[in-house]
Amino acid sequence: MKNYLIIILLSLVSISCIPDEDPVQAYNRGDAIVAQVEMGELYTSQMYFSLDANQILKTNLMTDWDIAFADTEGRIDITLNYCTMAKVAKITNKTYDEIDLAFANTIADSNWQYDNSQGHLDSLAISDWYSIADSKIKDNAFILDRGIDDKGKQIGKFKFKITNFANNTYHLTYT
Repeated sequence: MKNYLIIILLSLVSISCIPDEDPVQAYNRGDAIVAQVEMGELYTSQMYFSLDANQILKTNLMTDWDIAFADTEGRIDITLNYCTMAKVAKITNKTYDEIDLAFANTIADSNWQYDNSQGHLDSLAISDWYSIADSKIKDNAFILDRGIDDKGKQIGKFKFKITNFANNTYHLTYT
């Protein structure tokens, strides 16, 4: 037992003899602009900051919106408000009229989808709603769980269906 203790102590002493690192000298980083945005205690606001203009362009409460639609030519993206942890379930086995709140409350956790919070457009929860090849909307209904507010309270759910898409304009039915 004594020999093991000596071996362990010698191992620790030999490992701790690592030479000091050479520090990296500071250098001039050029014309840097520093900006700070005050988010508030509970992060209740979303702010859109322009690096070019060095200013906040727009501010809104995190609960002011639920879903956003692309408004640029050639994009058909629909994004969820990830600040509220909104999630969506695509319903394929019922018609829009057959879906009610009682049904929405029975959806399994594995059927809810979230957007990637880093904004990757290839990882959107509402992605398979339109056939580009056929220029046709798929016949799906969705349940949107609006997530939680800044106090952690559930905001609620609603159902919707995309009924038309033309000239970069989205048409919805929602309840």
